[in-house]
Amino acid sequence: MKSALSTLLSMVCLGFVVAAPRQIQAADAPRGILLGGDLTREFRLQPGQSAEGRFVLLNASNDTTSARVYLTDYRYTADGNTTYDEPGTLPRSCAPWIEVADRQPELKAGESRSISFRVAVPREARLSGTYWCLVMIEPLSLDEPSAPGTVRVRSIVRYGLQIVVQVGESAAAKPRIFNQSVALERGTRALCFDLSNDGERSFRPKIEVRLFDGQGRAISTLQGRTTQVLPEMSVHQSFPLQNLGSGEYLAFIVLDSDDETYGAQYRFRID
Repeated sequence: MKSALSTLLSMVCLGFVVAAPRQIQAADAPRGILLGGDLTREFRLQPGQSAEGRFVLLNASNDTTSARVYLTDYRYTADGNTTYDEPGTLPRSCAPWIEVADRQPELKAGESRSISFRVAVPREARLSGTYWCLVMIEPLSLDEPSAPGTVRVRSIVRYGLQIVVQVGESAAAKPRIFNQSVALERGTRALCFDLSNDGERSFRPKIEVRLFDGQGRAISTLQGRTTQVLPEMSVHQSFPLQNLGSGEYLAFIVLDSDDETYGAQYRFRID
């Protein structure tokens, strides 16, 4: 039998929120380098224009720690898949437009530091609509040797800062509702559908479902969560159907994006 080996297992947890940015506090995450503030920065620019932005890093540990800052593309689909690609891979990536001032900041224990970045849109008239990428922040640390015969788990939390650049004014979103069904989700009967954006500009609609019975009488209005849908991306929506008896029903799906309101009907039966 071989002698006991020291093994290091590395578990990576991606810690960013795309659809609902929020404040990150020390109590929300492991101690170490944290990303403070909202997790989205949005800019409205014309071709040839530029803008400056900042994000704040905090070292909540008791030791000097550095972090790696890098860019990545990402895309997501209604089936739950999220893919991270090399920067500049997607047609609507803004990663090539971004310069981060410090790609490997080193913070002393307790130090908070503001990191600047610059977004410069190329002077190309064809550019229009929404472009995006992620600025990833990954803490770096020196691995301490494990004791013989032990297994040590090192948890790394990466934060993703979403950069969204709205270029020009002419592009529009084109929502599409598809895959409507009534199905069991997490043990509850629900009205489900997928929502995609086939346009060139992102939109963040308020979603609700207005329910009517077979005689056209209003039953209830179900409120959904506000979700950003980027161009060529899609998200899944689910609305629990509670206390509905057997019979015919009509669901009127309403998307309100402030600029425009979209709707779709779906008839279903519960036996």
